[in-house]
Amino acid sequence: MSKLDKVQKAVHKGKVHELVKLTQDKEEEVRMAAVSGLGEVGGDDGFNALIALLESEDEEIKIAAVKALAIVNNDHAETHLRYLMEHDSNPKIQEAIRESLSILSKSSH
Repeated sequence: MSKLDKVQKAVHKGKVHELVKLTQDKEEEVRMAAVSGLGEVGGDDGFNALIALLESEDEEIKIAAVKALAIVNNDHAETHLRYLMEHDSNPKIQEAIRESLSILSKSSH
């Protein structure tokens, strides 16, 4: 079973802990899939794991976490994204935040 298959299996079974471990994988594709999977799994555990990933030094992980927060459907996602927007000046992250906030504002209506 490939690591990407493991990600899909963890998403299907809602295994947040396994997805969090896979966000540390050496392969970028696996890391990105795991972060996206956390968004799909959602719930409090998935949401909390994504919030922790907003502190990542890895720009791509941080961007993936920002995008995943747009689909988690948690009332607090917008607050965390707005905070990050004020405190992270990276233009790529800023753009991802704007996109996610746009998605969140459309889904809340």
